[in-house]
Amino acid sequence: MRRLVLVLSVLILAATAGFAYLRSRTEQLLRHDAVAVASDWSLYLVRTTPEFLLILAGELPSLSTLDAYRHAERLSRVRAFEIFDRRGTMRMTFAGGQPIDGRTASVPLVTLAGSRDGPLVEMEQGAGDLARVTLPLRVAGHVVGYLVASVDQDGLRSTYLAQALQTAMSIAVLLLLLAILVHARLGFQQRKSAAQIRYLARNDALTGLPNRQAFIEALDDMLARDAAHDRETAVMLIDIDRFMQVNDALGQEGGDHVLSAVAERLATGCNGRHGGKARRRHFRCHHQQRCRDHRGRAGRRAHSRSPV
Repeated sequence: MRRLVLVLSVLILAATAGFAYLRSRTEQLLRHDAVAVASDWSLYLVRTTPEFLLILAGELPSLSTLDAYRHAERLSRVRAFEIFDRRGTMRMTFAGGQPIDGRTASVPLVTLAGSRDGPLVEMEQGAGDLARVTLPLRVAGHVVGYLVASVDQDGLRSTYLAQALQTAMSIAVLLLLLAILVHARLGFQQRKSAAQIRYLARNDALTGLPNRQAFIEALDDMLARDAAHDRETAVMLIDIDRFMQVNDALGQEGGDHVLSAVAERLATGCNGRHGGKARRRHFRCHHQQRCRDHRGRAGRRAHSRSPV
């Protein structure tokens, strides 16, 4: 349960961080969009306005130029723009399809000059989804003035945020599925490890036979049940003759192989391994005659001491 809570907490943090990143990415996309629209507009002004340099010098545009601006404004997302000369003096403001003479207005030159290193973008307060972009106007590679354009981004923010939310939810679902798979795998490995530990705690690692503790517990349980049913229990000890010679001749690996082979042959009914070479075999006696028969056969085998 703790692991699951931890995984869910990590997923929540990851989803929150992912959504914050995608929201930041949305702001970047909006900025790039505003800069692209304003840059296209600046190129339009410089390349299609015959008297552009005269406007920077303080002259008003001609009627044909104003008509061209109105037509271009309807096709573009630029809702208003301002033209400044190199000294930061406003030469023209165009908004709502009408020019406004703004020669007396000025802005700090340092603010405009800062756009030379890169376009300046800020959201206009109380103006809806309008981005105010400041960038230099260049003629033949030289800065001759500055443009401040208000770009309409109505609907783009919600679109980008919806896409970001959808992406974040998809990532969260994938992470949740991944967490469930990891949790299930960890649980399976934990149960497998616990079963392996329980097995090694009661079985010999080499032969797989029950160890001393498991043998004693099984024998105590058998003795108790046989006593309750008035039955006897016989325990037979099996030795491997000349086992030390096998170890000396073949080494420990050879001795282990012999032990494993003997364990496989004696596995049926064999109750455990005790020490380095001994095996115990038990027989349940359901009546006295069968018990005596088992004891007699075990005694004869022990007396003959035939090598295994």
